Amino acid sequence: MVVLSVSIPLITLAEIEYGMEAKNWGATSRDLMRRFLTRFTLLLPDTETAHVWARIKRGCETQGRPITFADAWIAAAALQLNVPLVTHNARDYRAVDKLTILTASSASSTRKRGYSGNMKHALSLLIMHHLLIHFPF
Repeated sequence: MVVLSVSIPLITLAEIEYGMEAKNWGATSRDLMRRFLTRFTLLLPDTETAHVWARIKRGCETQGRPITFADAWIAAAALQLNVPLVTHNARDYRAVDKLTILTASSASSTRKRGYSGNMKHALSLLIMHHLLIHFPF
């Protein structure tokens, strides 16, 4: 049996909290989002994450495509675990070497190669062990 593990990095949780605060979400909406997020494993950074983050930041700078502090942490978490990053902001991560990015359009191209169903179904076919998911605001 294959178990799908969906994770979010700490920085993503902070971005979600910021988004709720900035958009002045009410208590009920915040509570619903926080309950929804309990389904995911929270990834906390460690020293290895910091090493990967530094390589990402420098690599992107060297290519002339700087990456934000937060996006570099999110990419570092995915690379550290060797899992894909699901995001609607794929271009923010284009300069990150060896990072696998999944978007709604990549799920659509997967369907064209013989898979059917919605994005959730396509992603579940692609990912067997871990999935790092990023919800940008």
